[in-house]
Amino acid sequence: MDSFMLKDGRYACRVKSDEGDDYYLVYSNIPAGILSDMDDLDHRELLRERRKTEHESFSSIMGQSENNADEEPGQREAYDSWFVQAHDGVRAVDSRKKVLGIILDSLNARDRKLLCMLYGMNLTTQEMMQELGVSTKQALTNRKTRLLSKIRRIYEELGYDVPTLEELLEEQRAAREEARKRKRGRI
Repeated sequence: MDSFMLKDGRYACRVKSDEGDDYYLVYSNIPAGILSDMDDLDHRELLRERRKTEHESFSSIMGQSENNADEEPGQREAYDSWFVQAHDGVRAVDSRKKVLGIILDSLNARDRKLLCMLYGMNLTTQEMMQELGVSTKQALTNRKTRLLSKIRRIYEELGYDVPTLEELLEEQRAAREEARKRKRGRI
């Protein structure tokens, strides 16, 4: 098991060091709602693993191979090849994404909608204001700041290194400058 809730209310996650050694990080002071959601996710993962093991055992007892009999010849190899290419360099389980999913589930509908607008819908400030029924740009900025601060605080409490706003802005500025340099080099 990669993560689990401890009896005293803390949460432990297995981590692999750069040297390849396994160790557990233990998080404390996690809000009860998030802790409950993380425990629920662990429970569902255990059930999926159990079902997979039971399915494999049943298949071997019945003399069936892992490959689906309905598959065309070469179809499994094509899928495996695509899967490897599509997931090249991607970790199987990224705990930050797991935590973000839990955070999204814990947000109210208005905050979830704002987050989607900020990072997925490519809307202008005016369009967001109109969609959310916010009358001033300052009110929208305040909501955005509170929401992102809340998310940052949760990640910090879980022990993640969270860049400050100034560090993020500097990173964006450096990326824009690098893009300009590359563009000038091509012209």
